[in-house]
Amino acid sequence: MTAEERLQRGSELWKLLGRLRADDFGGHAECAETDPELFFPFTTFEGKTLASENEKVEQAKAICGQCPIAASCRDFAVRTGVRGIWGGTDELDRAELRLAQAAAVPVSELPAVA
Repeated sequence: MTAEERLQRGSELWKLLGRLRADDFGGHAECAETDPELFFPFTTFEGKTLASENEKVEQAKAICGQCPIAASCRDFAVRTGVRGIWGGTDELDRAELRLAQAAAVPVSELPAVA
């Protein structure tokens, strides 16, 4: 992870946490105090996690699995397209969520193409 990616992760996480009341997540997000490298496994250009990084992914997802704001974190990541593990999902998980959401929208509700 580059220094720029580390700063971006911290910035995005604190923006998200800043929008929530402290009692929404116990005033403490464990991911904020965990080495950010854990949440940014090495991936292929297609977004697939390298096999050597699977243990990190499972550890990061386990942290998210205990977090009361994981759904908000995941939704933020789905909307913004950030890299890494957010809300217990990786980039491929979120791509599948976006596809499922797009499939659930009736054609009549899609924006008109200019």
